[in-house]
Amino acid sequence: MNKQQCITILGSTGSIGTSTLDVLSLHPESYRIHALTASSQVDLMLAQCARFKPEVAVMVQESAGRQLAERVRAEGLSVQVRWGAAALDFHALSAMTFEAMDEPEHRLRYPGIALAWETLRGAPGSCAVLNAANEVAVDAFLNKRIRFDQIQDVNRATLDRLAFEAPDSLEALLALDAASRSEASRLVLAQ
Repeated sequence: MNKQQCITILGSTGSIGTSTLDVLSLHPESYRIHALTASSQVDLMLAQCARFKPEVAVMVQESAGRQLAERVRAEGLSVQVRWGAAALDFHALSAMTFEAMDEPEHRLRYPGIALAWETLRGAPGSCAVLNAANEVAVDAFLNKRIRFDQIQDVNRATLDRLAFEAPDSLEALLALDAASRSEASRLVLAQ
């Protein structure tokens, strides 16, 4: 039996955080949520605490933290609620570990990271293309038009298929953004 990885989600109530939790929920045998953090969305954080049963929930805003603590107690959840920026003390989390990203299987397991590094080394304007394509692809995933694993396919194809010159003005950058979004949208429809 595999040992579960202990996960902390920073910004768990945002779109990336909720998407990450959705993906992790598909693999409960592999992942355990240790801590969830958010700024102020108490209702969503309470629902996440009930579903994922983290040991710790941190709210940045004190008023939200106090409200969450009351509601967690009322629900009978065994979640330690903290608030404020100092509540998640990374120095105290000395058992945090990070995997090296240079193993050959990581390119397959985390294709977005490799694509991001390639894009950073790419032609001027590449990052704008990737950003626009990713926003379209993530929106399509959140609206169930593509699967999670297809996000990077859309991003890669948009970068590969879109011919562009380095933007030399704000107007050129906005035009590149619009063209990237159009191409990514076309690719989403083709999935």
